Amino acid sequence: MTPPARVTDSSVTTSELVADFGAAAFDSAIQRPINGLTQLTGKLVGHELPQLSLVEVPKGATGAEVFAEQAGAAVGMLVPFLGTRALVRGALGSRLGTGYGGVALEGGLTGLGMGTVLTPVENGQPFWQTRLANGLTDAGTFSLLNVTGKGVGSMKAFGMTAETPLLSRVGKGALAGSISGLPAGFAHAELHSITHGRGPAGAAEIAGDMTGFALFGGLLGGVGGARSNSRFLSQREMPAAEKPAAAPEPTTVRLPKEVAKADAPVLPEGTRVYTTEEMLRVVEAREAARGAVEKPAETILRTRREGYIDAGDEGKVYTNFDGSVTKVYHDKGRNMQDVRSMYEQLEAIGIRTPKILEIGKTPEGQPALRMEQIGDGDSLRFQLMMREIQGDALKELGRQYWGFAEMLKKAGIRIDWNLKNMRFEDGKLYILDPSFLKKEPISDSTIEMFGRSIPKP
Repeated sequence: MTPPARVTDSSVTTSELVADFGAAAFDSAIQRPINGLTQLTGKLVGHELPQLSLVEVPKGATGAEVFAEQAGAAVGMLVPFLGTRALVRGALGSRLGTGYGGVALEGGLTGLGMGTVLTPVENGQPFWQTRLANGLTDAGTFSLLNVTGKGVGSMKAFGMTAETPLLSRVGKGALAGSISGLPAGFAHAELHSITHGRGPAGAAEIAGDMTGFALFGGLLGGVGGARSNSRFLSQREMPAAEKPAAAPEPTTVRLPKEVAKADAPVLPEGTRVYTTEEMLRVVEAREAARGAVEKPAETILRTRREGYIDAGDEGKVYTNFDGSVTKVYHDKGRNMQDVRSMYEQLEAIGIRTPKILEIGKTPEGQPALRMEQIGDGDSLRFQLMMREIQGDALKELGRQYWGFAEMLKKAGIRIDWNLKNMRFEDGKLYILDPSFLKKEPISDSTIEMFGRSIPKP
């Protein structure tokens, strides 16, 4: 493709540009995916199937024509992309997660499906070799697009809250998507040229693909921004936690009439005489009534499937899209007051943990807690592996990592000390999930083993 260096030309009319845009959009959204699918089906069954040829996309001669075709192709590509991505998400569900690894896998599988199934082979090229080359190209491209999009979207400049206006959400999403599309377009040009046996891509091909994917990324980001508005609105409209049930009326115990005894003293008329058994029944009834009045109802904590972040041995974690996450425990007998107490004990000795906002149960009865969200779901282990923490930030991490270890040793406390349970965010180290707290010394070997890549102060 050629970059849109010239966006106006006196010889090109607006109607012609609209026609070019529409033809490119239809071809990208409908004609090419259908032809790619029927071509593959025909190859598998051994019969050539008819192909669609409803529109023909002309090769643009001017900058305006090229840009119109690129924009149309970007709009049209949303259809096969979103459809294929929906199939990938439906097949893998919550196993994908929302960390960098999960979004890279989702993008890679989406691109692999688009390239191998929905992209037709043209010009008499070798069928299976070209299909594989298309699949590898699109897998690498969309994997990079997802990862870059996540990284750019996590920057403070593109952050969104429930109060962000709709237009601002769409604009931020579109800008972040366009920025993310630039490296994806570069990767697509190089991968496509190399996998098809042509060596490194030329400057014109690189510029054209970067422009096309910047447009596609912007459209995708704008759609994501619009969807985030709907998501926040639905979050606001979500039913609040169930109110505590009204206390039942105290149990009324009707006592039997006095039991007359032959040797009993004469008592004033109207005086009740209680046996030991009757007195016990009265006390038990009063205690039961008092317990029913004083025991508050469980807070109901709801989660949403699309908010899934990760799963561990204890349970699953979901973002609530409002700066908080909910952890749902597998063990139905888990005492959430004990969990809250564990976090409070760590905070008391100087260990930084997320703030617990609520404890309760899910509508299905699973113990759960809601706490502030720290980061985007990736752990300290992944941050170090991806070299996200460097220079002075790494030194500060070391000071806090070894400092937290000393605090635990002085307190004689052991927790599940593991980098996958930690996160370094805005210059602060957090213990996201201590899992357990035991009154016994933490092992020096454990701290040293996980701290090999963390400098000591």
